[in-house]
Amino acid sequence: MKMILRTALLSFALLFLVACSSGGSGDKVTTPTPPTTPAPSQPGEEPVAPPVVVKERSLTVYVHGYSKTGHKRVGTYGAQEAIDANEEAKNIVGFSTDYRGADTNFDENIIISTSYYGNQPPDYYTAEDIQEIESAEAGIPRYAAIVAKYAKHKMVESGATKVNFLSVSMGSLVTRYLVEKNLENLSAEQLIGRWYSAEGVIVGNYAASDPVLIRLSNAIDEGSPEAKQMNYAWVNEAFGSGLVTTNPYYRDIMVGFESSTKDDDLEGILTKYLLLKGTFYPNDGYQLVKDTHFGIQIMSNSDLSPYLSANITNPNYPLTPTQSYFHENHTGLKNNIAAWSQASLFFSSKRRVQITLTHVRVDDIHEENSQIAEIVFASQVYSPQLYETANIAEAIDRRALESGILPIHPYQNNGETKILNQNLFDAFVKPDESLLILEIDAFEIDNSIKYNIKEGGTGDIEAIGKGRFDIPLSNGTYEVSGENWAGEIKVEIFNYQ
Repeated sequence: MKMILRTALLSFALLFLVACSSGGSGDKVTTPTPPTTPAPSQPGEEPVAPPVVVKERSLTVYVHGYSKTGHKRVGTYGAQEAIDANEEAKNIVGFSTDYRGADTNFDENIIISTSYYGNQPPDYYTAEDIQEIESAEAGIPRYAAIVAKYAKHKMVESGATKVNFLSVSMGSLVTRYLVEKNLENLSAEQLIGRWYSAEGVIVGNYAASDPVLIRLSNAIDEGSPEAKQMNYAWVNEAFGSGLVTTNPYYRDIMVGFESSTKDDDLEGILTKYLLLKGTFYPNDGYQLVKDTHFGIQIMSNSDLSPYLSANITNPNYPLTPTQSYFHENHTGLKNNIAAWSQASLFFSSKRRVQITLTHVRVDDIHEENSQIAEIVFASQVYSPQLYETANIAEAIDRRALESGILPIHPYQNNGETKILNQNLFDAFVKPDESLLILEIDAFEIDNSIKYNIKEGGTGDIEAIGKGRFDIPLSNGTYEVSGENWAGEIKVEIFNYQ
């Protein structure tokens, strides 16, 4: 019986020009080629076959997050586990768990799961596999090797041509290691299609990097190897420092990031500690927002050729990673159905939407005596399609004032127009979505610890106008306005092959 968690969010299979070669030790992945009819040719000429479009068959592997006692787990690692065995994924929607090996229906958005914790190998491991795992560095390198072998094994078992990864929290550091170190040759052979990271430990973890906070929070076992590997120093040594990666393997992978912004997890101890040290950073109670994503610098073909087994142009090439925000704390995101639906659409949809607030005129900046007004624009986006088909009324992206993530735009005079180019939405949507609902709230900030603004006086934050708009999903510019402001947004649609 098919175990489809929410039929309204089932995927639509992607069509790509697939060029994958087998390779690496152990399991080998082959790309099927359908029969073709040679084109007519002149006498003495070789027949020319028409271009072949192969239907992509993708599996998504769920990569779980950190467990305080995980490194001590006794049991089998790398075996298939029920997706709802992970507490963090118990409310997952938009995927099918009806994995049937060679009989898997790839028209469904199939997701599978394993655990990288444990001390016993699965049945499909060879003696060489066991030796590789046992000789790997404990912690992230070992966990990444286990996930990579599991992904490769399931591709061979099912006949999948691509594997995707949906990772959460520390699982994103595991996945990053898998990708950038080319484990099981998955990256070099272009076998990875998409990677979506939710609340990920992408460039490190603040608590794991501060010996005082790691004890105060009591959220991380200092004796676990991953406690040291979530440290900024270890991440920088493993991947290089900076918030932009130049690793060539990302040229062939669509990457998406989700960042949570509500800082009340663990009773807000992270924010309290940051303020005690003098600087607030937006966070979800466990993870700083700035540590949950990175930029990707695309390299030229000539730069890539030493790294890739084939110099293949990917249709995703021109675009940066997607970026979504939800105003949830780190452990609360799992209960947000809209967040799960956006994760599922990242893997099943071919239609990406970017909405940018390009410029705004503010008629009343709510400041006197020529003082600079610090103005921010909060936003929420809703999907009518998700509401109609799945009764999901929550925002599919929320960039909240309370989060501290909003860019500050200085205005000096009433009636002044500023070029903002502030991104409000960047994600995949359902193929038949014709419009999105956008809410924009404008505020003038006088005093706020989260925005590092202190003007004195009695006022803190003033609302200067709110607007709610039906935004057509077609390329173009559209007017938006609130009580004391008016501006324009730009909508861009990208349809992938």
